[in-house]
Amino acid sequence: LRAEPGRDSSWGAEQLFGIDVFSDSTRVVFNLRRSYTLSGVVRDAHGQPVESHFVVLRNENGSDSWAARTERQGAFSARVPAGTYRVTTQPLSGGAVPQDHGLIEMDANKTLDLQLEAGLRLSVHVVDTQGNPVGGARVSARPEGESFSTLGSITTHDREADLEVQPGNYIVGVSNVPAPFVVPREYLQHYPVQMI
Repeated sequence: LRAEPGRDSSWGAEQLFGIDVFSDSTRVVFNLRRSYTLSGVVRDAHGQPVESHFVVLRNENGSDSWAARTERQGAFSARVPAGTYRVTTQPLSGGAVPQDHGLIEMDANKTLDLQLEAGLRLSVHVVDTQGNPVGGARVSARPEGESFSTLGSITTHDREADLEVQPGNYIVGVSNVPAPFVVPREYLQHYPVQMI
């Protein structure tokens, strides 16, 4: 069940799972929390507004998340129930690892401007046995030890796939290789790459 007050309401949406009904009279109670708005501007490492990014707020236990998309001048706004949230940003394209901006306690309407860190370029070349570039292959990378933060890019016929990452260890792999190519058996596994 889900209780979702009107868009302009000061109450947040709530969801209940696993409701057992064993009689013809079952009472369900929703305890609605106040909701508040987090707004701000996302800027790149040089201070320029960034559009087409998600600002994601995930509650402390990771069970619920809310996302807002940045607009032309990097502005975003998200309405969330009261609570503590981890704030991350990620481009809509998926070509960069989410950046963590720490925790925020939402107990009132707040403004939070976010500055992105400059990333490192990870270029992955997919070539045939003669060293010619293979276009259309999907390259993926995720931070070692994480399962949610996978980023990807597709190779073109004349260049590699570029990903923007933060320093750390990544699991890198290739898939969806176009015919007539096949991924050699030894490359079906993902390999660790250290970016420093």
